[in-house]
Amino acid sequence: MDSSEFFSAIKARMLVDASLANLLDKVISVTLRDCALDDAKGWLIDGKAKEVIPKRAGTQGGFSCDIEMDQQDFLEVIQNRLNPQALFREQRVIVTGDEPLEALKFFSLLD
Repeated sequence: MDSSEFFSAIKARMLVDASLANLLDKVISVTLRDCALDDAKGWLIDGKAKEVIPKRAGTQGGFSCDIEMDQQDFLEVIQNRLNPQALFREQRVIVTGDEPLEALKFFSLLD
């Protein structure tokens, strides 16, 4: 599974599972370093609008937190090869924004 497939699956789940959309009730930005998605550099997840859209270069603000990590680390996390908590400890995941606890909600989707 690549990152595009993962985020498409998140969007599909939000459309049928109201509890997931309620869990992700803020806009979360996921920035993937070395991302090869045309001009996108990650994803914006908006649980209220039940939208997941590519994050384009130059996108700024409007989200409660930004989760930044290497694309390869992200792929290994969604394939259960790496633990996101270990990446936090190793400072391979950077969380910024006004509501960093939203990152925990995002990573809880991977359990």
